[in-house]
Amino acid sequence: MKRGPYASISGVVTLQRNITRLGIVLSAVFCCVISVTDFYAGVRARGAGRPLVRGASRLPVTSSLLRDHEQAATVPLANPGDLLALSEIRNEVANRTFSKRRAASLRCEAQAALVAALKLEPNHGPALANLAFLRSQQAPSANALNECSQLAITLKNSPVELARFAVKTDPLNQEVLSTAAFVLSKAGQRQEARNVIRRALELETPMPTSDPLTLLTYADSYEDLLALLPRRLSVVAAWSERLKQVDGEAFSRWGSPLGRVQLETLEALSGSQATEEDALPLLLRLEQSAATPKALKAIHKLLAKTIHDDRAVRFYTSLAALERMPRVPATVEPSSLRRDGALTAWNRSERVTLDRYYSAVGFFVPNPEAVRMVTLRSEKTVTGSIVPLLKVFVSENNHSWTEVTSALTVSAIPVDRHGYVAISLPSEGLPSGFGKPKFWKVYFSGSQRNGAFSGTLGDMLEVYGRAGRPSVE
Repeated sequence: MKRGPYASISGVVTLQRNITRLGIVLSAVFCCVISVTDFYAGVRARGAGRPLVRGASRLPVTSSLLRDHEQAATVPLANPGDLLALSEIRNEVANRTFSKRRAASLRCEAQAALVAALKLEPNHGPALANLAFLRSQQAPSANALNECSQLAITLKNSPVELARFAVKTDPLNQEVLSTAAFVLSKAGQRQEARNVIRRALELETPMPTSDPLTLLTYADSYEDLLALLPRRLSVVAAWSERLKQVDGEAFSRWGSPLGRVQLETLEALSGSQATEEDALPLLLRLEQSAATPKALKAIHKLLAKTIHDDRAVRFYTSLAALERMPRVPATVEPSSLRRDGALTAWNRSERVTLDRYYSAVGFFVPNPEAVRMVTLRSEKTVTGSIVPLLKVFVSENNHSWTEVTSALTVSAIPVDRHGYVAISLPSEGLPSGFGKPKFWKVYFSGSQRNGAFSGTLGDMLEVYGRAGRPSVE
């Protein structure tokens, strides 16, 4: 049977399709393998132990970067800083490799680079601290020790001895102290580790750890935390702020001792001659991470004394006389007409913008008769032009809304480089005709789309009122 020309063409077309399909399948498989590899490497990197401060290079880890540092470290003029960066990169590559044998070899090579740095400068604090960390992390198996021995690494000094030597030789280096404290704590020297980390905190430099939860591991009790944190406004504000951002549950769990630290810090500040320029930005930061109602009240009293703007003084004086109330913040879905729409997006951490067409934020409060002030905090400067564009609505069922703007006082209070909108109620609360509304909504009635009044919903909106128990219905 003869095959015509069309049959030949059809065969070629079929072959081309098969080749194309095979190429697509291979590409998909390759992409999946790469994705899985990246995911696995990321998990290993996140799960691997690492010092509180991993050296000084802060460079993204790549194979080419490792090769470049390998070459730089072999030249006669290599300095301890180059060798320290090489050690960090080798350790990071070890954290990301699939092969356990290769990872062990890389960690030994990382230690070898630090030993080389110490041969050039025996009292190099960062090299000592990082060598102590790597040795505390290296599994003391026979194979690992043999491989390290082949790289001429002396193993006579324990990680604890190296950490203590690092603290002694570089006592004013916060990174060295933080890494040494980590090593001491892991070795069971808990009290010594707490003493070292407190010295690191007292150096008045940026946060000594990238993760404040690591700092909590040094505290076995509330008393430990009280002894750990120095009563210095910059340290307490930064540490409180970071802890709240990283883990809200841990922030609440440690609220009692942290609030006491904040109070004692504020008491010391009130007796000093701190200027507005020095204290104001730190007080405003601490205001957002006050751990207890007493601490928040003390912050508001100190702000009223520190700031010089009359509107802000009256504002903070009023807040100091009230209690922050429990509330559930919310906004509404973008698809709805926000003037009439129900509050549906509850307790989210997303960013919101108030001064945008049809925008609205709101809250649910369990004790409505106690409400006396609602504050909206902007991350940027606030001007009075927003005030006439804000309308306040209340509801008892989150469905039927009643405007109460005429019964309230709405004002803008610029504070430092940001500001507040304060919505104040009469001293007796809302007029009786409005009932006891548990749902509140602040609606922007303008058609502008400025986007200047923005922030995270949970940080933007607060409710203050008289102290008292919620009503039981």
